[in-house]
Amino acid sequence: MVGLVARVIWGVLLVGFGTAAMAGGPSVVGETTLIENRPPDDIFGAPGLYLSLRADVSHPNGLAGFSGPPARATSEANNNGFPYVNPVPLPTLQWSATEHYFVGLVPIVEADFPNLRGRYNYRVWDVNDDMDSLLSHNLNRLEVIPLPTNLAVSNQTTTPTFTFTDPDPTPNVSGLVRVYHVLVVDSNLAGVGHFPPPGGAPTPSIAIPAGVLCPCRSYHFRAESVDADTADGAAENLASAFMSFTPTDVLPNGDMTKDCVTNGRDIQAFVAAVVAGSSAAGDLCSADFDGNGVIGVGDVAGFVGSLLAGG
Repeated sequence: MVGLVARVIWGVLLVGFGTAAMAGGPSVVGETTLIENRPPDDIFGAPGLYLSLRADVSHPNGLAGFSGPPARATSEANNNGFPYVNPVPLPTLQWSATEHYFVGLVPIVEADFPNLRGRYNYRVWDVNDDMDSLLSHNLNRLEVIPLPTNLAVSNQTTTPTFTFTDPDPTPNVSGLVRVYHVLVVDSNLAGVGHFPPPGGAPTPSIAIPAGVLCPCRSYHFRAESVDADTADGAAENLASAFMSFTPTDVLPNGDMTKDCVTNGRDIQAFVAAVVAGSSAAGDLCSADFDGNGVIGVGDVAGFVGSLLAGG
């Protein structure tokens, strides 16, 4: 959940005071520690109010450095009144082309806020039991941000502008500034990108840059309203909402596998669609070159042309 918040959860990379990483061992390169208000239809299956704890990590051996025991991660609160298990296990390892982190979500209620304030010491161990640590920013300006509403896109292209509404855009705690982000994930819930880069947008209107979205492929846009601490730039609070989006206002390009390129891997799926006379929306978006609403022999020339041109 690539730092402000690396998603501000992800925009400002949050770096505290850590120990030097052991040679060849893990490194905790950033942290995200905030109060997160998630919607009832949260696509990650975690609706409600949470203390979100995230350690961004790296390792010379990549994912293999954390692939199995005793690799693990924890976050320890320095608040003596912390009302939950301390240190908190961070059970989920997310490793993708854009993000590498351990994350844990602690269900909370607003009455817990006084006992959640303070700093959190993140520790990460690799498969050799080598450890690195990082001390978080001071989580000290807690509030519940309302969920974003009115999520919309400007068009169905691969470069839409994503907009939403913040029902209460002025932070109710001093020392905070409200900024906005969009997290893009694919249908497998893997991170594709987080925009804009560090600092966030001043209004909830964010353009998706070229080269991020593939035509005809399904995505989820996560609207994020974020409170950033004006003293240290760290994210303190976040609220999110989701919408699904598929770029369809595009010319067919033959990408039947929806992997953003047209190549030999698309041939089998195209042939199957021709044989079946497919009228599936995904197939039509990718390969209905003659525009008749069915994948058939009239689309072969267009597909071959796209295949030779590489999409």
